[in-house]
Amino acid sequence: MGKTWIRKLEDFMYRVLRPYGVYRIRKLMPNVTYDIGDGVDFKRKEPFLLIGNHQYEVDSGLYATPWKSKPITVISRSLMVTPYKRFKFKFLASGIPKSQGEPETHSVKRMIRTIKDGDPLFILPEGEINYFGESLPIDDSVAKLAKKLKVDVITAVSTGGFISSPRWAYKLRDYRFVFVEFRKLISKEEIKELSVEEVFERIKSKLYVNDYDFQRDKMIRVGGSKRAKGLEKFLYACPKCGSLHTIETENNDVYCTNCDEFGTIDEYGFIQGSTYDNLVEWYKYQVSKREELKKTEFSTTGIAYNVFYEKYRSKRLGKIDMTYKDGNLILSGALNETIPVNETKYFRLTQLNVITFDYNDKHYFFRIDENNEAFKQITIGETYEEG
Repeated sequence: MGKTWIRKLEDFMYRVLRPYGVYRIRKLMPNVTYDIGDGVDFKRKEPFLLIGNHQYEVDSGLYATPWKSKPITVISRSLMVTPYKRFKFKFLASGIPKSQGEPETHSVKRMIRTIKDGDPLFILPEGEINYFGESLPIDDSVAKLAKKLKVDVITAVSTGGFISSPRWAYKLRDYRFVFVEFRKLISKEEIKELSVEEVFERIKSKLYVNDYDFQRDKMIRVGGSKRAKGLEKFLYACPKCGSLHTIETENNDVYCTNCDEFGTIDEYGFIQGSTYDNLVEWYKYQVSKREELKKTEFSTTGIAYNVFYEKYRSKRLGKIDMTYKDGNLILSGALNETIPVNETKYFRLTQLNVITFDYNDKHYFFRIDENNEAFKQITIGETYEEG
């Protein structure tokens, strides 16, 4: 089956605009070191499965643009509901849209068709960027897909990207660096012989990164100003007094308003003076407070949208207030509803502040302002397993 004229146009536009895209990516991540292993040839014509970890905003561009043949990327459908991102991800990248969490047979069929058409397929199995410096859990669906495709599995793994460009940060660091390693992890011959479990263990082990461990070894200065700004939206538990919703930030400092817990994010990304000097350990601590979190009340403001995924369009409904209380999400403003959290499905936090979920056969899409991680955590263990 040959490519449609639309796909041919997409490929042509990608080739024309690719140099500008690379320029924009390098503006955001100017210091990139590639480590290219045996069996990785950016000019290869044979289809393959490219799998990457997800550390920072432009990692997918650094993984995809070196290849002569454009990797067709599996992309969250929520990325495609604004005109610019729809043009970038749907048209230029020829992305395959997929909901996060919800099984979609037609998306898998498109992935298989991509390989049969001779194109490489590109997946970020974590589904969202990690906000704390450690790779997010993945499930074995990526291994099942790899077994089904029967092609070489190539990995692209970043280290340093979280430290130098944390997803929650509002100010760019002075020195933004990343090391990207390409490896042929499993050959098409091997994958026929390995079990799904064996394929999954190889992929999971290869993609795992703790960026604080990497930085302890390298100690590369990142600099910047207001290095703590934005972190208050993702930390909700004080590691010293145990209080919830008392973490605030100012410039480089993160502190608790209920006790004397105080830390300063230094020029290397570590938190000096705090109980934990890194966010991986702080995150694991606050996860242990999840049940206590569910007994609290907290709020945010935001914008509600109607989204039409079949046309990749969205319509702004207006401002909303969202409060979590007694197991419910209470919405007022453009929407006035009370939604039991344990009756929602596919609850996700993506793109820093986008919350999506389904309830009573209706899809909800919000851009929120505060308590981003707290809203995510109240659903874990209720509507889906973490990761």
